Amino acid sequence: MTAPNSDPKPGDKAPETPAPSPNAPAFVPSHDAEVLREIARLSKERDDAVAEADRAKARAAELESTMTEAEKTALEKRAADAEAEVQRLKTEQETSTRKAALTDKVADADLALKVLDPAKHLNPDGSVKIDALLADHPILTPTVTPTVTSPDGGGGTQGGGVPALDTALASGSIGDINAAFDAALKGGN
Repeated sequence: MTAPNSDPKPGDKAPETPAPSPNAPAFVPSHDAEVLREIARLSKERDDAVAEADRAKARAAELESTMTEAEKTALEKRAADAEAEVQRLKTEQETSTRKAALTDKVADADLALKVLDPAKHLNPDGSVKIDALLADHPILTPTVTPTVTSPDGGGGTQGGGVPALDTALASGSIGDINAAFDAALKGGN
């Protein structure tokens, strides 16, 4: 048996973890798939707009010596429009990211975005200080709605009377479904 080699060879080095892409969207812990899809779409649009702006700048530098003044003005306008589009997409992505962070933590995410004061309610990294936002605007505190449990089991609030057919179907209880169907046939629900 031989002892392990204590001095590594120059070619031996620890495997490096690849750095995340600078254009990759930041991880947003959310259960709202629609908001995440919107963030991904906006990130792609932003990346495309940045790439288009870079291509326009490169082409402008290449053609600058042979262009007329009108062509230069048109190209500068196009580059400025591309930069404005990039800024708009960045702003839209920030809004979507903040909305995803606020979903399920406040009663109305859209209202929370409207009353959000960047100086008081944002961390240096741009994430929302939910506690500070709720302290300044208690109307945004989410309300907990008690769930109705079936009459034949469990605690919690009990539904009174015969459940609606849709509710009975969603519960999957044969007794509830039959009672709701009978009530519907008699003109109840």
